[in-house]
Amino acid sequence: MSYATVGGCNDLKLSIIDASIEQSFFYTKNNIRDKEAFTESLQQGSNNLVNNANEICEILSTTFDSYHKIKKQLKKMTKPNWLVSLNDIQSQLDHLIYEDFIYYTATEYLKNYPRYLQAIQLRLDKLQEAAERDRQYTYILAPYWQHYIALNDEYFEHPVFSLYRWMLEEYRVSLFAQGLKTQIPISEKRLEKQWQEVKKILE
Repeated sequence: MSYATVGGCNDLKLSIIDASIEQSFFYTKNNIRDKEAFTESLQQGSNNLVNNANEICEILSTTFDSYHKIKKQLKKMTKPNWLVSLNDIQSQLDHLIYEDFIYYTATEYLKNYPRYLQAIQLRLDKLQEAAERDRQYTYILAPYWQHYIALNDEYFEHPVFSLYRWMLEEYRVSLFAQGLKTQIPISEKRLEKQWQEVKKILE
C-alpha cells in the first residue's frame, strides 16, 4: 500500500527479490578462483538471503512511512518565502523515490534512505524559523544538484558519477540536518573535487 503511489505491487516484490539477491551474492569480498570457493560463497549467500530480504523490507517500511509523512506536510507548507526550499526538497524526493528506484539503487545506498528522509523531515521542521538560512544553503547546493540532474540519465551507472550523486545526499545532510551523522566526510570542497572527476569522464 505504501508503494502504491509510486509503482505496482508486483514490481515492488521483484525489486525486493533482486536487491536481496544482489546483497547476498554480489557483495561478497571472497576471492573466488575455483569450484570449492564458488560453492562456499554460494552457500553463504543462500544462508543470508532471507535475512537480507527482511532487512531491505524494514528499510523500505521506514522509508515509506517517512516519505508519506513528508509529502503530507509539503502540501500544507505554502508560504512564498519557502518556495525555493520546498521546490528543492520536492526535486530531491523525486530523485530518491520513483518507480523501480529499489532496482536502480545499490543496497549500500538504499540502507541510507531512512537517514536521508529523516534529514528532510528535520529540514522541514526547522524551515519556519530558519527560512533565510535554508534558502542560502539551497543556493549553494543548486549548481551541483543541477549538474546531477543534467547527467543522471546517461551516467547514473558510472562509478565516478554514482559517488558524486550520493555525496550530494550526504552534503544535504551536512547542510540541513547537522545533528545527523554523515556516512563519509563531506564538504563543498570535497563535492567540488568529485565534480571535477565527473567532468573528466565527459571529455
